[in-house]
Amino acid sequence: MAVNNTHMVERMHYLELVLKSKFQKDLFTIHENHHGEKYWRADFDSVEELEKFFVDRILYIKGYSSKAIGTVLLVFEKHYG
Repeated sequence: MAVNNTHMVERMHYLELVLKSKFQKDLFTIHENHHGEKYWRADFDSVEELEKFFVDRILYIKGYSSKAIGTVLLVFEKHYG
């Protein structure tokens, strides 16, 4: 069995940095749903631009989920159980 040496907490923290970074500051806005849970929203110019950002920055980060609706990307913490 292969051992995964990736530290999940560090990977989860990385997403927070991507979404809050100076580079992405104008791209993502922070919102709360009716349960008071935080999520991030970004509106891209095209589906291709959204896909490239997702694959390059978010795809393999554990602990978060995302939904794409047209050119809008929503990212939120994943709740288990």
